[in-house]
Amino acid sequence: MKRLFLFNPENDIALASGKAGFTPPRNAAELHRRGAMLLWWLGDSGDGVLVDERDFEASARFGAEAGDLFGDGPEVVADARGCDVGELVPWGWSANALRQFENGGCAVAREEYGRMDRLRMLSHRRSSVAINRRLADTAIGVFPPLPKETDSPAALAAAIEEWGAVYVKAPWSSTGRGVICSEGISADELLRRSEGTMRRQGSVLVEKALDKVVDFAMLFKSESGNVAFEGYSLFFNGRGSAYGGNLLLPDEEIERRLAEFVPRELLRRVAETLCDILTELVGQAYRGKFGVDMMICRDHSGGFMLAPCVELNLRLTMGVVAHRLTERIERFRDKKLIVAPANIVPDGAFWLVPRNDSYFIGIV
Repeated sequence: MKRLFLFNPENDIALASGKAGFTPPRNAAELHRRGAMLLWWLGDSGDGVLVDERDFEASARFGAEAGDLFGDGPEVVADARGCDVGELVPWGWSANALRQFENGGCAVAREEYGRMDRLRMLSHRRSSVAINRRLADTAIGVFPPLPKETDSPAALAAAIEEWGAVYVKAPWSSTGRGVICSEGISADELLRRSEGTMRRQGSVLVEKALDKVVDFAMLFKSESGNVAFEGYSLFFNGRGSAYGGNLLLPDEEIERRLAEFVPRELLRRVAETLCDILTELVGQAYRGKFGVDMMICRDHSGGFMLAPCVELNLRLTMGVVAHRLTERIERFRDKKLIVAPANIVPDGAFWLVPRNDSYFIGIV
């Protein structure tokens, strides 16, 4: 077996805990179980996907049906004992991800747990500050103010005084959770919630609120110590900062849409520069695909500005899945990849995972 995939969307929360024995919240555990076959779409024949033993038969049946429609894909595995696995590929790396592979019958070298400490710190949101600072130093464009990390309520209050509307973010959080917008809540409530995050995770990141026009990401792949640009992800958020979905469009169309607001040359120079920055920052520690969330926003003059690193997602993302689906399956192009409660699935939707009563993950 060349690669064994594991869908562990709770990984960002596991990173916050720092524990191999982390127990996820109930909703995260349910998404993990029901979405396990999502990574079938990232694999190839000869790979494997690890699923819960309770779901093995339904998952194997789903994989066979998808294979008949779209070509052979990974083998479905509930217990990897006896499998000759060449590479472990989780949604996200952590000590907890390693523990899950071990529980699934995989042999994991002890030194891998040491590597997780380094990846945990690189997944901290302060990495976005370092990336933004490096990009600002290149003078390839004019970008928004740098985010600030603080463990001081007084410094947070000063940032709010300076910037007005802000976003306060936990160092490790998932799909919009752990992100507080100052608009709509009192200053006292913002500080109270932020101080709770400081106690639990040591600090918060505070960013000036921007007048957003477009959410998107650049996708990268780290391999053999080098980071290369893979393409784009054009996504939209649902309620608050939670993930809403991805548009399934080819890279050239996404770039064309973005170039309606900022120069195409700037996008390409940022991608090229990020390859150098990310090679230095994460190339030796991380292997696999990942994303850097970005934003196009309005500037003070009424024009548009690129925010080149809203967040470093040092893991697989829905954008990576969307990019793969767009490249692989022409019938999905110009549609949307969404995650939604199973009870509100629109007519004609295509399930990318076995049907269930909890979560729809699929194409509309």
